[in-house]
Amino acid sequence: GITRNPSLEIQPRLPVWIRWVDGEPKIFAGGIAIVPFNTALRHRARHDGATRKSLAAYARAGALYAAYCAHQDIGLLDVSNDEFSSFVDGLLGVEFRNARGEFVHLDGHRRSRASADLYLTLLHSLTGDVAHLYDVSFDWRRYRRVVGSSEGLTAVTRAHLLTGLGQRVHRIRHTQRKVVGLPDQEFEKMLRRSVEVWGEYLAPGDRRFALEPERQRGALLHRNIAILLCMRYASARRSEIASIKIDHMDRAGHHLELETKGHRKGNIEYLPVVMYPEVAQQLWTYFTDYRPVISTVSDREYLFLSHGVRDYGRPITDSVIREIFDRLRPALGPRWSKQATPHTLRHACAYQLQGRVSPDVIMAQMRHRTTRSLDPYRASALAFADQLLPAFSNSVRELMVRVGLGG
Repeated sequence: GITRNPSLEIQPRLPVWIRWVDGEPKIFAGGIAIVPFNTALRHRARHDGATRKSLAAYARAGALYAAYCAHQDIGLLDVSNDEFSSFVDGLLGVEFRNARGEFVHLDGHRRSRASADLYLTLLHSLTGDVAHLYDVSFDWRRYRRVVGSSEGLTAVTRAHLLTGLGQRVHRIRHTQRKVVGLPDQEFEKMLRRSVEVWGEYLAPGDRRFALEPERQRGALLHRNIAILLCMRYASARRSEIASIKIDHMDRAGHHLELETKGHRKGNIEYLPVVMYPEVAQQLWTYFTDYRPVISTVSDREYLFLSHGVRDYGRPITDSVIREIFDRLRPALGPRWSKQATPHTLRHACAYQLQGRVSPDVIMAQMRHRTTRSLDPYRASALAFADQLLPAFSNSVRELMVRVGLGG
């Protein structure tokens, strides 16, 4: 028979915990590292660009599954499809019988149905990485047949293309919370506040390192406005901002390439979105007039750089986006000063497109993944530039004039 990797044969033992080592989560059970899960987590951290928050969520899902296996005295691969339902019960806070017939429950607070289903989603993804890296399969990891596939999803599973292409057999039905987009009047408040906070500000790094410091006054305004516009009008996620490189911006072709999550397994994929002229102008203004001049080749290719003293000229991190929002939230209305996040800008982008362009155009511009991903001729947002550019370019231009950033 086929010999499996020894690390997959280990039966987890209680207690199960997570420890962070060199910025990566490690799952331990009974003092022994759960190598398959830890390897998959490391792969996500180093090759898929996962954030610390997402890694923590994946690790938590893996730890809950390892704890269930420990209760049942079985290995990670030995949970059958029929047995998996008791793990689902455990996620919902329901007691289940362990290997000795005793009623036990999984650690943690009682979870909502939405939260439990999220852990199932994360576990499917994490075990998909394990299946791919170790060439194994989990009996319970099953998907319903995709329309047009005579063989179900078996072949697709082994090709590691499951995400977004089929529906999981094990799901916890729940009412999804409606996504909300930041209203235009609140976004305008953010831009106005940006002008107040950074319009005449000279960043400490520019003061110390720039050849002509006074010419850098207002540099943070132009950088941060460009970041906000990328999220609001180019559908960029917070995690995608830092990875934007100079050659990803094509002013003449009206497009911007963004590193896109969920579309890559091992290799990073950049998908183009249509870039409105006003957004392109802000990016170009920052790049040509205010971006730090540096000599480091590895950092030179990134568009958005730090203006701080310690990391002057280095690519920004996710924390910069959080700091921008923390500074601007107090200017928003009572509701939005608490609820506004980078993702509410992305939702607002999708909201404004509805009713103006077709669903296919929205899917392309937002870079959503659907069963159309199976189509080798999947259209990119560039195919719909003639619909996207006139959709609300005028409204963007008028907004920039109102806040004092347009001529």
